Parts: sequence; C-alpha cells; structure tokens
Amino acid sequence: MISSNKNASAASKDSGEITLDAILISYVSAPLGTSSSAAWTPQPPYTTTLALRSLANPDLSLRARISADEERINSRAVVAQIESEKIQDALTLFARPHENESYSVGTPPPGSPENTVFFGLYRPIIRVKGNGRKANFKFVDAEASFSFTAKDISNLLDEETASSILRQYVFDRASLVEPRFILAQKSDGGPLSIRQFAERGAPKDITSVTTARIIEQSGFRSDALKEAFAVDSPLEVTYYSAVETRGEILRFETNLERTTPGFNSIYWDRVFKTFVITDGR
Repeated sequence: MISSNKNASAASKDSGEITLDAILISYVSAPLGTSSSAAWTPQPPYTTTLALRSLANPDLSLRARISADEERINSRAVVAQIESEKIQDALTLFARPHENESYSVGTPPPGSPENTVFFGLYRPIIRVKGNGRKANFKFVDAEASFSFTAKDISNLLDEETASSILRQYVFDRASLVEPRFILAQKSDGGPLSIRQFAERGAPKDITSVTTARIIEQSGFRSDALKEAFAVDSPLEVTYYSAVETRGEILRFETNLERTTPGFNSIYWDRVFKTFVITDGR
C-alpha cells in the first residue's frame, strides 16, 4: 500500500513548542456598587482544570502528559501543573509554585466592572509531541504571571484573546444561574470574609471556553503540526468545574462600603472557582 506524504507526515512523531499570548487562570470580581477593593487569596489546594484544542485542526487529539519532575513551570510564574485526575487528557494548574505557598491578588477601588482583575500566565510556552492525529502537551515556560484589570486587558493582549477572557466575568444577575453559578450569600454592607472549601460532589463537566493566540512556533518538522499550530491562529482553551483537591481552596475578603442604599449578592463560579459580587440595588 502506498501512503500519501500527508498521511506519512501525520503518522510520524514530531515535537516543537508554541508560545501563546496568555492563558487565563481565574478572575477577582470587583465588589460592584461599593467604593471598595477586594482581595483573592488562593490556598495551596486551589486548582484550575483545562484542556486544549487546535482550531486549525479540531480532529487533533491533545493530551496533557506531565511527569513528577515537570510540575513546576518556572520561578517567574507562580503556577505548577499536573495531569488532571478528573478530566481525561486535561491539565490541572495549581495557582502557586510550591506546595505550601500562597499569595493574594487584589482589585483597585472603586467596585466597578472595569476594575475586576484577571489572573493568568503571560506568554506561556507549551511543548507538543506527537503527530497530526494525537499529541501530548505540557507547559515548559512562561514569561510571567499577569494580573490585568478589565479596562487594561484589551490593550495588553490580542483582541480575540482579551474578548474571550472578558466574557468569563458575568455580573448580570439574570445570567448568574446554575449549574455554573451558585448564590452563596447576600450582604447589606460591612466587612466580608469568606473561606471557600472544595465542593464535595460538585459536577466536573460544567465548562467555559476562551481562546489564546499563538504568537510563536518553533521546532516542528511536519506540515501537520506546523499547520495545526500556525502563528496567529487561535488555540481553544476549555475550562472545567472539576474539583481536583480537598480542603480550603480560597479566601476572599472585602469591606463592602456601599455608595447607595441596597445590598450585594455573592455568587460562586464553579468553573473558575471564584466569587462574583453583584450590585443588588
């Protein structure tokens, strides 16, 4: 049997690296209707689970494969990685470089939508190894971690990437519905401190999707992978509600100094494992 060059290229092993403009990990909701800021402190068990898909070649199966000595990405990006235990072929990111470390991300005052902060990896590098039908992937580097406000992100990232990230922040109460969003509590003002624990029995397959722009490519020899990860093409990132750990995953603190009479509703986002604080006027 004679195989075409395209089929032979798809079957042979190849490897290379791609650089993305950004990967979202989560966001910190500004406390709407207040003059306040908010602080988001992920605890060591905090995780984000995601899968990748090439939009240039949707049939290419991408599978996360990470060995024990590859869990830490680098010293500049406060993130570690493992293979997901709940979602097949997906990758789980820990928002900390070491097992016992944590840090905080805060929003600037006042509590307006444009002051919501998005947190993630800036210019992450992903190594891909496989062929035109299936390939393994893992993060191998990142220029930095980013914390961008909603008003700044469009100026700092590719327009399509920024728009897909901004869509993840939902603050219209009519759209904050189950199964992704759960009403946690209401407050008419004052100090608010929440310790969130991993949700036992939570559904693992609630999803939300962003895209990331491929800005660099290197190392690939086969046309199949060169085309699948072409520079300027988007990579689809699917986030899952999977709960990969146990214990306390997040601390969220603010002082709700309302600018008008009313109340705030606080919702839990199961996919991005964060709180959304809406204005209940």
